[in-house]
Amino acid sequence: MEVEVLGVLGSGTVHFSCAHGSAAGRWMSAGPVRTGAFHVEVEVPDEVASWSAAPGGPGLHGDPASGLEVCLDAEVVSFEAGDPVVAVRLGADVLLVEFADRAGLSAGARISFRVPEVHLYSTEL
Repeated sequence: MEVEVLGVLGSGTVHFSCAHGSAAGRWMSAGPVRTGAFHVEVEVPDEVASWSAAPGGPGLHGDPASGLEVCLDAEVVSFEAGDPVVAVRLGADVLLVEFADRAGLSAGARISFRVPEVHLYSTEL
């Protein structure tokens, strides 16, 4: 995913924006963090406790002034029976997210869920 790091918030956290919105996240790559454009892999490090139907398109929203919590609106791509990991699409990007309860999830469904934080890993060399 292409992101723009808008500001460094301290303690390894950044305010970033992408095509689907903006939020704060934890920068996980080595070296000093700086502002600018980066290609990153977005990871949801914690299990998602609950989700709901989302009527709109893809979205990523959070208020850096309030902390690291992020709301994601995504499309379910696929999952395997008995595996808590679900592939969700956020625009052109696919994230692998672990869900505590998948009851009612189906491929193609648009869902919304909140996570305590997201991790950003730069894919640039």
